[in-house]
Amino acid sequence: MNEKETTSTHRKDIQYVWGLISQSSAIDEERNNISLFNVIDQISVSSEGFAGDGKTKVNMPHEISLTWRRTVGVSLANKPVSFGCRIELVDPTGDVLEQVTKTFKLQENSRRTRQRIRVDGFVITEPGDYVYRVKTKEDDDDDFQTVNEIPFEVRKQ
Repeated sequence: MNEKETTSTHRKDIQYVWGLISQSSAIDEERNNISLFNVIDQISVSSEGFAGDGKTKVNMPHEISLTWRRTVGVSLANKPVSFGCRIELVDPTGDVLEQVTKTFKLQENSRRTRQRIRVDGFVITEPGDYVYRVKTKEDDDDDFQTVNEIPFEVRKQ
């Protein structure tokens, strides 16, 4: 992390609650539930996947599911809250391999929001521990701030 970054799950208007990687998910809006299918915390890649010296794309569609909540009760602050979210895929050496930036909105009178980011596959460089680094940026922030990391392991078969 650079000197400007801080790590905290708590921001001014929103708070990161949890995040997981899964093969797929379903949101039941009537009951306000989410079902995650085949949660991923480890992937195995054949040794051919590590044959080159560069990046390898592993074709394995998956979703990053994130849950956020308001830091203040809806009765005190019910205005919509927009915030930027950046997800970075970081390899075992600390290199950022890919990133995606989205804008999320916590609707008026909502206490929490769930977001899903669909990804076509994993980019890998070597066996080891990888993370999806979750960062946010509220409207008046200059930089994205790290709020959490979602780890997974890449093993050589």
